[in-house]
Amino acid sequence: MKFKGEPNMLVRITKVPQVQRSKVPKSIRFDLEGIYETENKYLINRLKAKYSEVEEDVKSISYQDLQKLYAEKTGKSAVGVKKADLIKGLEE
Repeated sequence: MKFKGEPNMLVRITKVPQVQRSKVPKSIRFDLEGIYETENKYLINRLKAKYSEVEEDVKSISYQDLQKLYAEKTGKSAVGVKKADLIKGLEE
């Protein structure tokens, strides 16, 4: 997931539970465009509180390509699944 902040801004991550300390960095830095990308679920939940999410352009992907991606990721058939549900399933 991508987040938007100030370009080149350093963000310290504090008060991380003991269980998560080895998985979560002590600090992150937004790039020169002000974007930070992560897949860490704990970090995503923390960043959602303060920074806005950058929406990725998924409109250009065809429905058939979404079905293939969904089937590859989940192992389930995507026949009859709505496009919005496919996108939601791929984001999880």
